[in-house]
Amino acid sequence: MKRIKTKLIKLLAAVICFLVILTGAAQSAYAEDDSGWDEMSFEAQNNYKVFDIDSGLPFLGYMAVAQTPDGFIYMGGYGGLVRYDGKKFERLSGVDSVVSLCVTKDGGLWIGTNVGTLVYMSPNDEMIYYGKEEGLDVVSIRDICMDAAGNLIFGTDQGVYILDPSGAIRLIDDERLHQCYVNQLSSDEDGIIYGSDYDGNVFVIKDLKVEHFLNVPSIGKSVQTVSGDAMQKGYIYIGTTGSEILHGSLSQPIETFEVISTPGLMNINEIIYNNDRLWICSDGGVGFIDKNRNFTKLSDTAFNSGVAMIADYEGNLWFASSRNGLIRISTSDFADLNQMTRELNDRVVNTTWMEDGLLYVGTDTGLLILNSEGQIVEKPIYSILKNARIRVIKGDSQGNLWFCTFSDNGLMCRKADGEIINYTQDDGMLSNNVRTLYDNERRYDRGLCDRGRAIIAGRQDRAEL
Repeated sequence: MKRIKTKLIKLLAAVICFLVILTGAAQSAYAEDDSGWDEMSFEAQNNYKVFDIDSGLPFLGYMAVAQTPDGFIYMGGYGGLVRYDGKKFERLSGVDSVVSLCVTKDGGLWIGTNVGTLVYMSPNDEMIYYGKEEGLDVVSIRDICMDAAGNLIFGTDQGVYILDPSGAIRLIDDERLHQCYVNQLSSDEDGIIYGSDYDGNVFVIKDLKVEHFLNVPSIGKSVQTVSGDAMQKGYIYIGTTGSEILHGSLSQPIETFEVISTPGLMNINEIIYNNDRLWICSDGGVGFIDKNRNFTKLSDTAFNSGVAMIADYEGNLWFASSRNGLIRISTSDFADLNQMTRELNDRVVNTTWMEDGLLYVGTDTGLLILNSEGQIVEKPIYSILKNARIRVIKGDSQGNLWFCTFSDNGLMCRKADGEIINYTQDDGMLSNNVRTLYDNERRYDRGLCDRGRAIIAGRQDRAEL
């Protein structure tokens, strides 16, 4: 009995090896060419998730969003502070009217409010409050950043303040930033602080000193936000109240800055760099500029009044809206071609095949040939089969492309040289309704139809039954 089992095991192993080799050969012989499809539209390769009242949010208006090292997502709004653990939203007590958030290296969270209070929440949710008694006589903590030395820099309606590691609060030592109404602050990986005020001025703070101060209204533009260029040291992006972003070097006059148009995105509230794209959050919605300076406005987000955004540790993008709640954009391993082209709408897709960078799509209502931009490519075979019901499309090792149809076309072969051959009942097929085909010696020459199997021998014009 033991010898029989041993022989069976050896036989099974040999069969498995044979199948693996056969599968590998088949994949090599019939490999599809998907060149050009790695740069599909953003909408096709990403998923959108809108969080609103129905999703469990306690309210809809948010002014800030942040992620702590433990993975929690925090959102702040006039309704308070909300924490998301990936499953449920929880409104935290002890703080109201939140307009800004900043995460510390130790996992704590600084919270700016619209009632003149600065709050530190420790990783175990203990809160420390800073207000008038601590020397902070303001109405609103507009934005918060950390510099390279661990100082907390925060912009208010009464200027730019410092909270140093000892706990002392004071104004930045520069009269140009005293009494100014700060619009926004951001920082780069080197701890350099970039900011703007409601008078349209842009400033850069390094080592607690104002290193640059630009007056943008002097060129007829109105500033909304500013951030450092993550790819070019010494360059900045300035978001305007119009549909424009200014880009240039801090060592050059602002009149020389490049003007980048962002149609449809009015009042640009935040700019961040993520995954080779410059992301834009605005009152008009969300968009990005790619590495080739092409601008895309996301059209299917149902999202506007975007105030703040972050990229989380998994590469997902989170956008906070002052009206619409929260939206998450995440990259998918699958591409939804319905987002690329309307040609697939209301069609039942039965089969696909990729050849020379073109996607052949067989549906119940005809053949589609699409390029990587979702556009129809009209080839001779398309004209013939555009209204035929297609069950299977397969390519073979000879460069031929086969189509199994439920139509007068029966089984159709588009040869590598472009010649088109039909195998129908007139050629000896038992039926024109061909369900599938399979190969013999790496050539597709056997078709299964409604009434049996047909073998196509070599290059003959008739089928042998």
